[in-house]
Amino acid sequence: MKNEEMKIISEHLEEAIQREGLSKRDAAKALNLNPIYITMALIEKYWDSMSKGAWAGLANWHDSRCKITEYQIPEGEEIWEKVQKKEQKPTGIPREKKIPKSVPTISESSPAPEQNKDIKSIALKETKNLLNRIQDFSDTAKLKVCLDIEINLVVNGQKIKIA
Repeated sequence: MKNEEMKIISEHLEEAIQREGLSKRDAAKALNLNPIYITMALIEKYWDSMSKGAWAGLANWHDSRCKITEYQIPEGEEIWEKVQKKEQKPTGIPREKKIPKSVPTISESSPAPEQNKDIKSIALKETKNLLNRIQDFSDTAKLKVCLDIEINLVVNGQKIKIA
């Protein structure tokens, strides 16, 4: 398709959208196109990026000389629909969630309310212990950094040790 044809179709499309008071999304739905193609057709620098099928659809509508809302989608043409969510392909073996051994788990069958309180208190204690171990580790790491600093003092080319 030549640039002159594209320009004529683009101008016709813009005029029709304004005349009928349509949004680009509504125009795209009536013409059975992805809404991005309507935007691309209206901006000349994107014309080369549009697919031939999109241009063919716009050319069919242009040649029909009818309103956008009155345009009949050709028989057998696949109706364009927005894909809501892409299906995720499985990537290998599904991972299981790892639960630390020190944290008690609650089973599927619900225990008695008294046992529930015990389990909660045990879980709370174990969580506090875990946090304390993490805190102790970070304090030890800070001390190690402090102890590993060595200062070399040199005066007149002689190394001086501070006792």
